[in-house]
Amino acid sequence: MIGIYMALRRIGVSINQIVRALNTSGQERQISCSDLETLRDLRQEIRGHMQALQKAFEGNLAYWEIAE
Repeated sequence: MIGIYMALRRIGVSINQIVRALNTSGQERQISCSDLETLRDLRQEIRGHMQALQKAFEGNLAYWEIAE
C-alpha cells in the first residue's frame, strides 16, 4: 500500500508540474478550459485515493495498538 501511495503522490506532483508549465507558457500554447478541468478532476481523484489510503494506514495501525 505504501508503494501505491508513493506512486499516486508522484503522479500528483507530475500533474501539478504540467499545470504550472501550462500556466507559465503564455500565449505559445493554448489549453482549453475543458483540458484544465480534466486536470483538476484528475488531481482531485488522486487526492481522494491518497486520503483513502491514509485512512487505511491509520485504521491498520489502530488495529495493532494495545488497549490499556
